Amino acid sequence: MNIGIDLDGVLFDTENWFRTYATFYNAEHFKCKEVDREELYFQKRYLWSKEQESEFYEDCYRQIEREAPLMPYAKMVIDKLKNQGHKLYIITRRGHSFSDEIPITETRFKEEGLVFDGYYFGTENKAEICKNLKIDLMIDDLYENIESVSLAGIKCLYFRDLVLKRFEDNALVHEVRNWAEIYCEVLGFDNW
Repeated sequence: MNIGIDLDGVLFDTENWFRTYATFYNAEHFKCKEVDREELYFQKRYLWSKEQESEFYEDCYRQIEREAPLMPYAKMVIDKLKNQGHKLYIITRRGHSFSDEIPITETRFKEEGLVFDGYYFGTENKAEICKNLKIDLMIDDLYENIESVSLAGIKCLYFRDLVLKRFEDNALVHEVRNWAEIYCEVLGFDNW
């Protein structure tokens, strides 16, 4: 099976790190009132200006990409899937914001001992990449990506964080919260 894997919020725990650091950074630098605790995008959570958002990204983005840990059991599940003959492809938007995101990520892969069958950085249209690679299953945490990839007829695992909205009434989408659930879903893929 060909499996597409997103990075932030799926392989690396960057989303949680970003939210936590944004709360700290806001308290230390901007002191904006939190307007929506359930908002995924912290810029909207505090109604930061474009300048504040840019300052935050410049100060912390690369650091978080360097330091955010792998999701629990991600490495073990990836190794098991590879040993079972599955092809694993990284399909991520990472690499779109800063030119040094890709080398940072490549260094992280080496440090973690992760090797994939293909790397697609800076991807804005994941559905198109998935179709071209004949992806059988895409794992992503962003609602809009899951929506577009599933509309292309590709099965998806929605790695849904608690602040993300639910995906309703789509037989091509199953919700997961961790890598053990991902492994179980891949094992039962033929029964979807």
